[in-house]
Order: sequence, then C-alpha cells, then structure tokens
Amino acid sequence: MPSITVWIVDDLPQTRAWLRGAVTAAFDDPLILDAGSLAAARRLRQAHGWPDLALIDLHLPDGRGTELIAELHRTRPDVAILVPTIFDDDAHLYDAMRIGAGGHLLKDQPVEALATALRANAAGAPPPLSPSLARRLLRELEAIDAPPPDAVRRYLQQRARGLTAAEAAELSGIDGAALRRALAPLRQN
Repeated sequence: MPSITVWIVDDLPQTRAWLRGAVTAAFDDPLILDAGSLAAARRLRQAHGWPDLALIDLHLPDGRGTELIAELHRTRPDVAILVPTIFDDDAHLYDAMRIGAGGHLLKDQPVEALATALRANAAGAPPPLSPSLARRLLRELEAIDAPPPDAVRRYLQQRARGLTAAEAAELSGIDGAALRRALAPLRQN
C-alpha cells in the first residue's frame, strides 16, 4: 500500500519527471499520479479520488492551475497543496494562497532540497513561502483586522527577511497547522 498519494500537475514532461524524482526521494512507496493539463487532472480525480499531496503548476495549457487548487481546497481542505514555480514573488503566488495552496516550491532547487521541503511539509512544518509572499500575507492579515498570533507574525517576519522556512519556524516556534489557521481569514475574503 502506498505511503502517500501525490498528484503532479504540470504541462512540462521534464518538470513532472523532476518532481517525480523529488517525491520518490521524499517518501517511501508513494503513489504518484501525474497530469499535463486540467482535464487530465480531473480524470485522475475520477479514476483515483483525491490525493494526499498535490503539486499544481499555475499555468496549464487548458486553463489556470488555480481552478484545480480551488476545487481541491473546496472539496478536500485537508489535502496539502503546493505550487511548483519559477517565480518567488507574491504577484504570482498570492491568488493561489488565497484559494487554498499552502505554499510553493521553487523549480530551480536541487531534487534533494525539494525532497527535504516535501518531507518537512508532510511532517507538519510550515509550508515554503518566499520573502515577498510572507510580507504580503502579513500586510493582508493586518489590513483585514485579523492580526495573526505572535508566533505567526514572527514566522512571517523572519521569512520576509529571507530566513529559510525551517529557520523561521524554529525561531518562532510555529508549525504548519498554526500557520494554516492564521491564514484562514484571507481565504474567506
């Protein structure tokens, strides 16, 4: 029996292969299902049900990955959703975060670095966030009068300063569940 079911949704075969390598390095006996389009991902859902972890690119040939992220989060909010991307700025990632993505993974990382991030996320660590995205999330939380708990604020401030997710989590004493709860008000706007 697989330890985890993972969807890899990206239109580039070489990116899917790279992500497959990282998932295989991160987990024992994963069931990896991949799709190159929104339509193919929806067929995965019909044939296999929802995954435990979804890696969803934002730009697909037949639509935006955000459509699938929204569907998945609406139906199964417990599924971890990460966005593999070449962008680490909030302009590309903020909308995905608002509708259900937990974080992002930079496509220029070595496979082992990505595998480490996937294992940490599965173990409950806060998801990867770029410094610019952390700054924007902090501003948005303050703007909607939903001040985050001190640990979440410290985590986002540390990420905004460029510390790694692991360093910021250690300094702030936060875990992934606390960060997801703190960001929930943004998803309700």
